[in-house]
Amino acid sequence: MGPHDEETERYLKEFQPQAIRELQVAPLPRTISWRRLAAAAAVAACVGGIFWFSRRESTRWIRGTNTKAPTVIVVSEPPHPSILALTTLALQDKKKFDALLDEESRKSLPRFQEEHSALKVLAKD
Repeated sequence: MGPHDEETERYLKEFQPQAIRELQVAPLPRTISWRRLAAAAAVAACVGGIFWFSRRESTRWIRGTNTKAPTVIVVSEPPHPSILALTTLALQDKKKFDALLDEESRKSLPRFQEEHSALKVLAKD
């Protein structure tokens, strides 16, 4: 061993291991958080106000409701047949299918006899 090794050994012998003790943590003082208390009071007031307002509005409308059912007459066109129904009609009865197509084309296509019709403009040329 060299001279530095003996010196290092003497230095290390000076240190004595100590027993591990429990860490002492100071207890936090119990203080009232006024901000949290004010926020909770504000939330409670808002929820209470919303509940009161909703109950107040619902009772107001219940007293003034009309119990007589309205009479409504609904007039609508018959629904268009499905593709399957149209295919079946075309295969079984060609005359009825052609009549249905003529009727639908009269309803949906523009009239070519009107004054501003594209065919009328082309026919003049």
